[in-house]
Amino acid sequence: TTCAINVFELILGTEVNINKLEGGTLNIKIPKGTNPGTILSIPQHGLPDRRTGRRGNIYLEIKGVTPKIDEYEKLEKVKNLYDELSLRS
Repeated sequence: TTCAINVFELILGTEVNINKLEGGTLNIKIPKGTNPGTILSIPQHGLPDRRTGRRGNIYLEIKGVTPKIDEYEKLEKVKNLYDELSLRS
């Protein structure tokens, strides 16, 4: 399954709810610094194995969503943070 997450939340870490196969939701912690395109494996919540009855894994693909920033002041703050982080690399 896939989950669209704001890039700021990917930087800071967050929690998301995904639908379980048998109904209901599952709360998943997204670690800080997760990159878009990352695939998380969630054990014991996938399809059951017919022979053993054990459940497989759900794979959660992270999609990054970039917010649209129209306010100059906020955009300038983001640029300054980017510049500061780029200098450290």
